[in-house]
Amino acid sequence: MTTRIVTASVLTAAAVSAALLVAPSAGAAQAHRPAPVAASASTTLQETVVQLLDEGRHATTLAERRLIHHDLLEAVRDGQ
Repeated sequence: MTTRIVTASVLTAAAVSAALLVAPSAGAAQAHRPAPVAASASTTLQETVVQLLDEGRHATTLAERRLIHHDLLEAVRDGQ
């Protein structure tokens, strides 16, 4: 894993965090992620980050965005 990928991933996670802070509240809606990211042995960190960002763009509630953000941070931290 190169420094460039790690740096891009961390900056992406920060951008998603900022987006979550300004996103409209979803009230008391329950979080529901029908298709969580399943990282396989051949999935790179970059592919995982791109997939999670795509899921984040399609999330309809703040709770879903928070779950995806949590997964994104874990992927970056673990270096999947």
